[in-house]
Formats: sequence, C-alpha cells, structure tokens
Amino acid sequence: MASRSSIGFIGLGVMGEPICRNLVWKSGTRVIAFDLAAEPLARLEAEGAGVATSVADLVRKCQKVLAGSMRRLRARGRYRGRSRTAA
Repeated sequence: MASRSSIGFIGLGVMGEPICRNLVWKSGTRVIAFDLAAEPLARLEAEGAGVATSVADLVRKCQKVLAGSMRRLRARGRYRGRSRTAA
C-alpha cells in the first residue's frame, strides 16, 4: 500500500542521484529510490533512502513518484513492462 508520507524517485544518474540525495536530506519525508545500477542505490541507502526492487515496487510504496532520466530503464525494457529496443 502506498504511504502518503513517501516520495519515490526513479533514475539515479548524474543529475538524479544528487536530486534524490537532496530530497533525503531536506524533505523531511521518507524517500524510496530505484535505479538499475546498484552503486547509486547503495550510496543513497547509506544516507537514509529506502530502496525499491523495481518500478512497480516503488509505485506500490509511494503515492508521489518523481523521475529523472529513464533512458537505462527504457533501453532494458523495464519501463511500462515492454521492450523499446530494436532487435
């Protein structure tokens, strides 16, 4: 069930990770993050962010979701549950 006090953040690239970190530090709200790369998730988890296992998991846990660049998700077919890459 989505929590009204949680913000979800998808896409922890060059801009997304610092934006998410700022939310963790300054929002006063639980922030749950998702990215395909484990490294930024580990860094943010160490700073107090929650970690989702998938976009669907994040959406279930949060009422509000923000997204940085989702290029990696689209390239790997994880966005909207279908592949967008050419064979």
